[in-house]
Amino acid sequence: MSELPGLQGNHYDVVVIGGGIAGLTAARELSMAGARVAVLEAAMHPGGALAGLELGEAINPTDEQVRHDPNVSLRVDAGAEAFATRGPAVAELITELGLGEEIVAPQASGSWLYTRDRGAIPSPTVGVLGIPGDLHSPDVATALGPEGIARAQQDLSAPVDDYRQVLTDQTPITLAEVVADRMGPAVVDNLVAPVVAGVLSTDPASADVRQLIPGLLDAMVEQGSLAAAITALKRSGRPGAAVNSLRGGMHRIIDALTAELAERGVDLVTSAPVTSLADAETPGGSGYRVLITAAEASEVELSGDRLVLACDAVTSYRLITTLRARRQAPELPTEAQPATGTGVGLVTLLVDHPELDAAPRGTGLLVAPDVTDVAAKAMTHVSAKWAWLHERLNPTGATHRHVLRLSYGRISDPVAGHALGYHSTDDQLITAALTDVPRLLGVDTENFAARVRASAVVRWREALPSPTPAHTRAVNALLEAMEPESMMAAGPWVSGTGLLAIISDVRQRARQLIKSPPPVSTPTDQS
Repeated sequence: MSELPGLQGNHYDVVVIGGGIAGLTAARELSMAGARVAVLEAAMHPGGALAGLELGEAINPTDEQVRHDPNVSLRVDAGAEAFATRGPAVAELITELGLGEEIVAPQASGSWLYTRDRGAIPSPTVGVLGIPGDLHSPDVATALGPEGIARAQQDLSAPVDDYRQVLTDQTPITLAEVVADRMGPAVVDNLVAPVVAGVLSTDPASADVRQLIPGLLDAMVEQGSLAAAITALKRSGRPGAAVNSLRGGMHRIIDALTAELAERGVDLVTSAPVTSLADAETPGGSGYRVLITAAEASEVELSGDRLVLACDAVTSYRLITTLRARRQAPELPTEAQPATGTGVGLVTLLVDHPELDAAPRGTGLLVAPDVTDVAAKAMTHVSAKWAWLHERLNPTGATHRHVLRLSYGRISDPVAGHALGYHSTDDQLITAALTDVPRLLGVDTENFAARVRASAVVRWREALPSPTPAHTRAVNALLEAMEPESMMAAGPWVSGTGLLAIISDVRQRARQLIKSPPPVSTPTDQS
């Protein structure tokens, strides 16, 4: 066996597979409890969907603004650029990492929607996942049109008796079914679908309402209408839409975590994809062997008393399968195999354009799935959303620099289809972005490409779980196949979407794992 640079030994109390926010948070929690921890990350850099992105030589060192402020950089967030504030877990972690004073709120300029029938419209402000709570709001009327708003207002007087039976029988029902039944298809198409698809990469027609908005059906029965239920949930603070971020970008959490883990003696190794698992070779012993394919295809092995699977669901399934095969255990049920996601492609642009100074579409737009003249599913005007970035790009006020980010690829796209997204080339995605931005922002299209100072493309495939009944069944079956006293699953596929859900869940699970003595394994085969 070869050695892997960065490992200070070959046996650990806990081996964490995956160096994204879930894996790093778990490693911190475990090391704080005194465990000796190794983190194995398959990619070249840790952080996963919370990593930073360098826009290359985007700011020319001869620029006046760089001479004015040599600390200006173009390291921005490659994935998540905010966190939900409806719970304290993320802010608590940030504060523990010494970054509490750097938490910032977004600009209050609001967001927009881009719909097939009405084009760009301001997004109604009182709602949850696009479902309006005030059906007399002018913004809602503008978004729906006369016929759409008239149909939506029927929700206020229609009986909710059928939903009492849905609750009693636990009948599966999607978010789109509930909204279309209560408020009509225009609300689904113009308000809900853009938000759910753009924010959660999910199709409301296949996502279970109970997973997307817990407590909504109960609130609707109690309040007497869907709109009243949304208002009640907003009033109670769940599920909230308010977000915060960090001055300098959310990727600073990863920087702070990796620095602290190094101080705690945690071994963090990148470019270390785990290929298989096996039981410990010691007769009657406990723990696991972890096999890694290192550089030059050499194989590295280390062992741990406990495992944290902080990788995506597909990889977790594959690794559990290799362990069971070595034990000659029965194969996992078919329903335990998670589906491979369609993925997304993100295009980040640095643009020098004076028409964007007024933030013509606020902090950005979400695009309805049935739109045909725009390929992106969402666009964030990052420098309009976060004041710190605008100030960093334009410290003297004499420049017109802006950062825009566009997302391509929907969960409803066929995996082997031709829609722009995860499988598209960089050139295809950037070309689409150069067409989409002027249309979305309503700015001059002439010579827009010449105003782009830099561009970058990143891709994510497994960062967002699909809140469908099939996904839930796969997760439950996979968790049942794991050994709770010595294995822990971590990440969005088990915790749910968003940093708040992940960090809250991971910290709790890690504390439980370290308290449990690992069981003695009695494998059938240890070859």
